[in-house]
Amino acid sequence: MAAAGDRREQSQQLPRQGTCCRLDGRAWREYRHQQHSGRRAGSWPHWGPWWSSWTRAGRRRVWRLGWGWTGRPVTHQLWFGKPGQAGWEFASRHQSKAAAVVLAFVVLLDIAAPQSSADDAECAGARTAETAILRCSDAISSGGLSNEALAYAHARRGGAYYERGETDRALGDLDRAIALKGNFTEAFINRGILHRVKGENDRALHDFDEAIRLRPDDPEVFLQRGLVYRARGEIDRAIDDFSQAIRLKSDYPEALGNRGHAYWSKEQFDRSIGDYNQALQLKPDLTEVLYGRANAYRSRGESDRALKDYERVVQLDPGHYRAYYWQGYIHLLRGDSSRSIIAFRQGVQASSRDPWTALWLYVAQSRAGEDGRQELAANTSQFDHARWPAPLIELFLGKRSVESVFSSASDARRLCHSYFFAGEFELLRQRFSAARQMFTNAVRVCARNGAESVAARSGLDRLTIP
Repeated sequence: MAAAGDRREQSQQLPRQGTCCRLDGRAWREYRHQQHSGRRAGSWPHWGPWWSSWTRAGRRRVWRLGWGWTGRPVTHQLWFGKPGQAGWEFASRHQSKAAAVVLAFVVLLDIAAPQSSADDAECAGARTAETAILRCSDAISSGGLSNEALAYAHARRGGAYYERGETDRALGDLDRAIALKGNFTEAFINRGILHRVKGENDRALHDFDEAIRLRPDDPEVFLQRGLVYRARGEIDRAIDDFSQAIRLKSDYPEALGNRGHAYWSKEQFDRSIGDYNQALQLKPDLTEVLYGRANAYRSRGESDRALKDYERVVQLDPGHYRAYYWQGYIHLLRGDSSRSIIAFRQGVQASSRDPWTALWLYVAQSRAGEDGRQELAANTSQFDHARWPAPLIELFLGKRSVESVFSSASDARRLCHSYFFAGEFELLRQRFSAARQMFTNAVRVCARNGAESVAARSGLDRLTIP
């Protein structure tokens, strides 16, 4: 992890004004490598959702970060804007196997924050998390602030605590800010975001409901609440909120993209693609919208269009391992093992901790007549073998039996995985009857448009019993 001095130096390079910058994949990865090369994978980011400056009119200009969210763990990546452009932009990279669109967005807020003392000015002017905590703590304990100024000091310190990864302390300061200023809309929104980050969706929903009561014409608040509804599995309510955000702001690609994904999850692919197309007309290089549209094309059986979008995704972001994964998957179903192996290998290189791409690479190698066991072992060496799908990996490495794999399949999703990969295992050993039975069970158990179900149907079509 970068030293404190390095972080302060980077903070001083933050742009102060201008219009929002657009995420650039290469700059984002370079920043992440330089600033976070020592961070434990999967840990929460050590930066916060607020930064600010004073305008000439004496008003507080605050950049507040928003997260797209699916209810599953994600690793947030950050890229600072170019000189002369506005603050920050987040991108949320999905870390689970299921496809999702999780969009980045930034909203510029003007918050009136009168300075009532020199301590308050010191708190407002702090440019690093450590300095903000010290100066805002001094301002809070000085006894010289009005209730309104004290509320803003708590909100600023809360942002600094979150920057240091202390989410609970950040929430405590936001609680105090709201207690001091009951109509503090921005504090409700940001507290809702932090509750959602922690998976506390009921509390997040309460905060966004209150923010909507205070500011019913703010499209971002509806987008935020829609993301909570989607995390709770209430897709229709999520669509309603995304639609309201779009009614309030017609040129809102983030709302269009997230509504597109909500439609995708309901298998309404035409509507999904329509929303993705509109979002991309507004911002052609939104990587996760392109990825979402590719998934929708793939689900609709338009593999050529899907491949074109996946290729565009990895052009914009060569580290997008899921796009490589789906390229490999499509080539595998087409019987092009060589292209499939290349794509899966690129996915493994982009994410050495993803076991699924490594498993599918092994399947592609097996179908091409290659022995991929040594590569599978190397590709999954960093994976926690106490977690799923470790039994599937161990099956192919000769460390488990098929029966042992099924004893570890504790839910329907794992049972789906087990049937499909056991079918590939039996096929590799030329046990054709057993392979046919496994593939048949996979089609029966797996989601109709799921990767394993489609691949199992393909396996049944090409399977012949001598």
